[in-house]
Formats: sequence, C-alpha cells, structure tokens
Amino acid sequence: YSTLLTPYIREPVECFSDARVTDLALCFGTQTSKTTCVMIGAAWRMCNNPFPTLWVMPPESMARSFSENRWQPMVQDCRPLNALKPYNTNRFKALEQQFRDATLTFVGSNSPSSLASRPAGLLVMDETDKFAEATEKESSAVALAENRTKSYTNALRVKTSTPTVPDGEIWSAFMAGDQRYFFVPCPH
Repeated sequence: YSTLLTPYIREPVECFSDARVTDLALCFGTQTSKTTCVMIGAAWRMCNNPFPTLWVMPPESMARSFSENRWQPMVQDCRPLNALKPYNTNRFKALEQQFRDATLTFVGSNSPSSLASRPAGLLVMDETDKFAEATEKESSAVALAENRTKSYTNALRVKTSTPTVPDGEIWSAFMAGDQRYFFVPCPH
C-alpha cells in the first residue's frame, strides 16, 4: 500500500506498530481513507503483533458487508496475511476469522451480548458516532467494547468516525487526545 495519494494516513498507520500508543481517535471527513487506514493497521498487527481483535461497526449487517466486500478481498490480496488463514475454511467466516495466532471478530454496536463476550488486544470501533447509545439496562456500545481490552496491558483502542455533533463520541475522543492535524504545505 502506498500513501502517496493519502500522506495524512501515514502517521496513524504507524501508530499500530508503536507500543506507546494505546488510544487512537481518527476524526476524518467522509471518504478520506480512515477505514482503509485501520484496515492496513489491523493487517499489520495480525501479521506482526497478533492479538484477539474485535472490530465494531454500527449494525451487524454493516460489519458483515464490510467483512465480505472490503476486508476479505484485502486479506486475499495481502500475501503475508493470507498465509495466516486457516486451511479449514469453516474457521474463516464473515463475522469470525481465525488466523494462525489470533481471531478477528466483527460485531455490530447494536448487540450488547456480542460486545460483552470477547476479550480484545486490538479494538477497532468504526463510525463511533453512529453506535448504539447507553440505555437503562446497558452501557454505551463504546464503553462495552472498551471493557473488552481490560485484560491486555498493551491493548490498542482505535476509534474512527466522521464527526457529527460537538459532544459526539469521535469529537470527544479527538479533544481528549493530543489533537494532531495534517497540514498541506502551500506551494510557493
């Protein structure tokens, strides 16, 4: 993968290999490669620093579609990652993929039981501003998912979204971080 056309994703992708980074908030505009950035980072982790991975998207149907139409074709095209797939195809499904050293599970934020049942050393939360919110019976989807990383001292929690409102999940996460921006140099 080349970042020639998207140089602003180079630093976020590199965060996947930096053990000092525990939380990454990608507050990007629509269709600006934020999910591609996370796909590349997650693929790197699966190959080089594997942990059980939980990938959360707003509804499960979106997670399934993403897995089948974007993630799995990338796995097929990425020789090192493809080599980690199991020989038994029953262990590599749309929502649960058992690689050699780690399992990747895709879930919807609208399923508290799916969020609460799997530990994760890598947590990807894509489009957090569209996640299920807290109810009288359950914490928010973000809180439930983040609790899955408690047993890993070196977990990486990644949030991505296009911001929607000032008190939305992604803007709050971005403001709580070091608020890095990518500046395009002005040619003179």
